[in-house]
Amino acid sequence: VGIEDFGTAALLGAVAGVMVLIAGAAWWHVGLMLMPAVPVFFWLLMSRAHRMERVLIFMDIWRDPMGKGYQAIQSLCTIASGGWWGRGLGRGFVKGYLPEARTDFIFAVICEGLGIVGAEGVMALVAALLWQGLRVIGQCCDPVGRLLAFGITLMIGLQAAMNIAVVTVSVPTKGIALPLVSGGGSGVIFLGALVGVLANIARSPADSRMSGLRGEK
Repeated sequence: VGIEDFGTAALLGAVAGVMVLIAGAAWWHVGLMLMPAVPVFFWLLMSRAHRMERVLIFMDIWRDPMGKGYQAIQSLCTIASGGWWGRGLGRGFVKGYLPEARTDFIFAVICEGLGIVGAEGVMALVAALLWQGLRVIGQCCDPVGRLLAFGITLMIGLQAAMNIAVVTVSVPTKGIALPLVSGGGSGVIFLGALVGVLANIARSPADSRMSGLRGEK
């Protein structure tokens, strides 16, 4: 991940740190890792003017409504225009003023087309996927497979949470896609591969039990 893709780098770093803890590392081991990581994080944040500008404009998006705050304002307008039940798929028009509507801000488009009810349905589908990931973690007999399933589930969950937080202007704007929903190229392929690996891990406990039964016979 390049330095310019700061959000994805932070996401991967958070997932890796939690996986190290789950794998059995002591808290002070992670603390030693964080000692150099925290100042580097802030240095990367302040080393690019556009990153600091995103943080400052988040604090007051109306400071520059036709410039830096335009995307955040249009995202909120797109969400609000859908109301509870939405305008219908393909019938929204506010999304036409929203930059990156098909990719990073697809959740706002869903809110306009399907309303709050439809948006909650999408979040329910993401929650169902995460629930299945937790079931895979609980059922997997292989420690490596269990840790890998945990990392995949955490990756999808954190990315979805970050995307929805950005679209609802709960955190500063960053280019994080909504997993398996946003349009894209390599990111969509990568997430699809992760889900495929998770499905393969889900088959492992049954396969190992069947092998044990065959061995006993």
